Amino acid sequence: MISVIVPVYNRIDALKRALDSIANQTYKDVEVIVVDDGSSEKLQIQNYKFQNNIPVLLLKQENMGAPAARNRGLAEAKGEYVIFWDADVIAAPQMLEKLKQALDENPKASFAYCNHVTRTTYHVSKKMSAREFDIEQLRKNNYIHSTSLIRREAVI
Repeated sequence: MISVIVPVYNRIDALKRALDSIANQTYKDVEVIVVDDGSSEKLQIQNYKFQNNIPVLLLKQENMGAPAARNRGLAEAKGEYVIFWDADVIAAPQMLEKLKQALDENPKASFAYCNHVTRTTYHVSKKMSAREFDIEQLRKNNYIHSTSLIRREAVI
């Protein structure tokens, strides 16, 4: 199972699109953990219906920032794999399936990552192109987005 951890702070419209993106994934053995990091907007997801009865847990905490929200979700995660899925992430439908397949084919790998494009309403604002893992290049320039599939035992 993959635990999808979604930290959110006052991004209700974006969260709906992110949840739709998760629901549209071809890989269905997932649980979704939404961590409301002290939003002032009223956040409700109990009316959100996932296909195949994917479990959704909503946790609420004081505003402590995205890292604390991710850690809170991780503490509740039950999956063999975890992915931190920010509230504004919209993924291609096969992303989870392909990332998990990459880890299955590479049992010594701790995580799998892919291209990431941040879009605004009118243009692409940031592109992080995936490339073959190179520790020296990574030290110079982070090319791995936080939305990476990680083996649970490898999460720091």
